[in-house]
Amino acid sequence: MKVSTASHQLLSMLRDQRPEHRISAIWALRQIGFWNLLNEVGRIAKTDPDNKARRYALTALRSIAELAYDAAMPISTRRVPVQQQ
Repeated sequence: MKVSTASHQLLSMLRDQRPEHRISAIWALRQIGFWNLLNEVGRIAKTDPDNKARRYALTALRSIAELAYDAAMPISTRRVPVQQQ
């Protein structure tokens, strides 16, 4: 599957009326690190009518923020090991 196709499908899932589809899309984004759709995850966290979908989106955003914070810290103070590339 091409990246543009996957991005389009994930965006459709993030905008789906069914909370299960939004949550599944967020899970997929967390697994593959495909965060160019981060704004949509933020929208779900802020305005989604389903509490579970909002909580899951917030959890995903929090984990990204923690990873970014840890990556910016000196190695000796990191909470989570960051893989060197």
